[in-house]
Amino acid sequence: MSTSFDRTSEPAAPPPVLAPLLPRQARVLLLGVDLAPLAGRLTTSSAHCLLLDIDADALRGLHLNAHTQPVVGDPGRLAIGGRTVDLIVAGDQARRLPRATLAGAIAGWSGHLHPGGHLVSAIVRAPTTASVPADRLGEAAYDRLCEAADLAYLARYSDLDGGPFHDGAPFAVSVHRKR
Repeated sequence: MSTSFDRTSEPAAPPPVLAPLLPRQARVLLLGVDLAPLAGRLTTSSAHCLLLDIDADALRGLHLNAHTQPVVGDPGRLAIGGRTVDLIVAGDQARRLPRATLAGAIAGWSGHLHPGGHLVSAIVRAPTTASVPADRLGEAAYDRLCEAADLAYLARYSDLDGGPFHDGAPFAVSVHRKR
């Protein structure tokens, strides 16, 4: 069973949750090499992607298309040269980053969004394991951090297909909009 929150059924098309968030010629920032397959899907709709990861070797090992630029950097201390984007897909970075630095990270992500741009992230809701800490971030706490970073809550899904969110969902795919 895949642990990715990208469980969509059409590999060539942008996922249904993301497709309406993509303006023509969108600039998209993907946080983490695990989102590289998503870059290929987004560039089919004329998006230009930045794929950011702290691991330079992992980025070098990827086969990316001409519309995806690898960027070495820390998702928790985002610095992409003053560039702004239309969409940031943070994957499960909210779970991976230390709780003490998460508010600053979300504020940094918000600072790189155009007004009206979107932040999409997934909070893993699976039972506590070695890879999912017992003090995992809940949806309400995440929404408060986003609100403090000038991001308004829009929607929550169980996956990128737009499945309805429910208590038993393994992921909480959250969409927030920059004011």
